[in-house]
Amino acid sequence: MSHSLLLKLREAKVKATGTVCDGRLGGACFSDKKKFQKKPRGSYEYVSDGRVNIVRWSDNNLVTCASNHDNVLPVKNVQRRVACKADKVLVSQPLMITNYIRGMGGADHMDHLLSAYRPRIKGKKWWWNLFINGLNIAVVAAWKLHSRVTPPSEALSHLNFRREVVHGLIRCISRQRLGGPTAPVPQCVRYDGVEHYLATATQGRCAYCGSNARKMCEKCGKRLHQLCFPL
Repeated sequence: MSHSLLLKLREAKVKATGTVCDGRLGGACFSDKKKFQKKPRGSYEYVSDGRVNIVRWSDNNLVTCASNHDNVLPVKNVQRRVACKADKVLVSQPLMITNYIRGMGGADHMDHLLSAYRPRIKGKKWWWNLFINGLNIAVVAAWKLHSRVTPPSEALSHLNFRREVVHGLIRCISRQRLGGPTAPVPQCVRYDGVEHYLATATQGRCAYCGSNARKMCEKCGKRLHQLCFPL
C-alpha cells in the first residue's frame, strides 16, 4: 500500500489501513531508521497531513503502517518479550497497529509459510523471482488443502509435503530403469494413474509381495505380478 493509494481510497470513501514501504510514504519524514531501531521495543513515531496518518513502531522489527481513517492515539499496551527479561513485559502499541493486527487476524500466515522454505535460485531475468514466488505460493496452497482433506494422523508436514512434490516432479517423466537399489516410488507418482503400463522384463523380486516376477511397471521401474499391479 502507498500514500497515494490511500488518498484515492479516501476520495472514494473507502476506509483502508495497511503496511507501507519506505519509498511510498508520500514525502513523510521520519528519524533515521538505524537510530530508531536502537530504541526500546514499543517506541513509536508518527506523522499526519490531515488525510493520511503514518506511524512507525518498533516491535521484533520496524513496522510502518498508514491509514486514511484510523488514529495513532490512544496508545494500547501489549505483552512482548524484551531482551534481558525472563517474562513478558507491557510495551506501547499505537491504536492503528492494534486495529490492523486485529483486522488481519494476527501474523501474515502466508508470508510466514512462504519464507519457511523459500527457493534460493538466482537468475538474471527480471521475471524469475515472480515466477519462483508463484510456484512457492502454489505449493503452500496445495499443502494447506492437503492438511484440510487428510486425517491428522496421515497428513504430511510442510517440509515432507515439499519433498513429495520434488520427488513427484523428478519421477513424473518415464525413463529406463538403470538398475541397482532404488528409492520407494513417491505416493503422488504411484497413484497418479498416468502412463503406468505393465511390460515384460527380466525376472526379479515383485515390489509388492516379494516373489519372483517377470513383469514391470514402465513408469515406476518396479517389478510386479499381474495381480499386484493394481495395488
